[in-house]
Parts: sequence; C-alpha cells; structure tokens
Amino acid sequence: MKKLKSKAGRYGAGLFIAEGISIAREIVNCCPERIKYVFVTEGVETDFDISSFECFEVTDSVMECICETKTPQGMAVCVEIKKSTANLEELDFIVYLDHIQDPGNAGTIIRTADAAGVQAVVMSPESVDIYNSKTVRSTMGSMFHINVFYEDEYLETLKALKASGFVISAGDLSAEKNIYETDFGEKSVICLGNEAHGISDELLEMDINKVIIPIEGKAESLNVGVAGAIFMYEILRRRKFK
Repeated sequence: MKKLKSKAGRYGAGLFIAEGISIAREIVNCCPERIKYVFVTEGVETDFDISSFECFEVTDSVMECICETKTPQGMAVCVEIKKSTANLEELDFIVYLDHIQDPGNAGTIIRTADAAGVQAVVMSPESVDIYNSKTVRSTMGSMFHINVFYEDEYLETLKALKASGFVISAGDLSAEKNIYETDFGEKSVICLGNEAHGISDELLEMDINKVIIPIEGKAESLNVGVAGAIFMYEILRRRKFK
C-alpha cells in the first residue's frame, strides 16, 4: 500500500488510495466493484456498509503510513484504476486540461465540472496524475461521477473533437473577445492552461476561440480553477437558464 504513494507504484499495481470517510462513502455508493481493500482504525463508525469488502483493521501508525494526510480520518480505500470507455464524440460538454500541474487545481476543476454538468475531463499527457492523493481528496468524490481521460499523444483528442464538430475555446489573456460575447457552440470544449504559462503556443495555433475573462480590478489574472468555474457556468447558464 505504501508503494501506491508514487505514480509508478499506482500504475504498476493498477490501484490507488482514497483517504477519508466521505470519499469512501462515494465509492461504496457509486462504484463498489472497484474497491479492492478497505482499511479502518479501531472504533471508526460509518453510516454505510463495508462488510462485503475485504477489510483490515489497522493501528493509527499503520494508517498514517498508508495515507498522506497528517491526520487521517481512520479510513482508507484501495481502489482499482479504471479507464473510461465513453465515446467523447457522442458528448457535447468537455473540459480539457492543458499541462495542469497542481493537484488541488485539478481536483477543484473536476469537482466543478461535475457540478456544472460537464460530461468529461480530458487531461493532456503531462498534466498531474488524478490518482495523486491530494487530487483525489480535492475532487471530493466527483472523480467517481465524471469521465476522466488521459491523452496518449498531446492534442490528438482536441484535433479529433474539432474534426467532429466541437467548438474549441481557450482562455487567453491576449484575446480580443470575452466570454460574454463568444459563441461556444452546441458541442463545446473548454481548455484551461498551465498555472504558470497558460495555454501552450501549440494549442493556441489551432483554429480555436481565444477568449478572455474580463478583469475590472488590478489583478493580473485568475486562478485556473476559478477561471474554469466561470467558463463552465457561463455555458451552463446559456444552456439551462436563458
């Protein structure tokens, strides 16, 4: 289980650790077939049944070795990594993460995407591993509700989606159009860029919408998770609350 703290260990075993009672509840309720093991410390009580899983009662010190949080909640679940099988071209609302590096940002975006009705999140090859424990915690269980894909080759997914009729839009501080005057299309992909460098030049060279979020104050830019939420909810507003 300690080996699952590394990306190589996770993908080598095809497993990852989800820490905490609330995330465990989500997994038990929505995808129990993916649970390999459950670890609990003495005296932990839950409002959901774990008796059908292979459970191990461990000491606090063992739980601390399994988990990465400083104060584990007394429960950790070992979960199978499962690739999504959804056909992206049959969807109409997708978010693309372009070299997102911070686990907290990635988790926040996935959680927001789940809330805003996004059907899939696509991660560029160099983006953070969503099975990183911090990312898993940041999604608050949403990673088990939404399709998440990793590209094998950079931009191959965006090129295929564009060819199938999707409108690709990317946040760009130098853009002339803002999100309130942009047509995102009936089939939309929103691209969110790296925390330090933004959207890559290679992606911006594609025939896409380059869009800016208006900034009225003196802030130079927005956190990528916040920017993503604004984009996603603007599209949701147009589709559901005209």
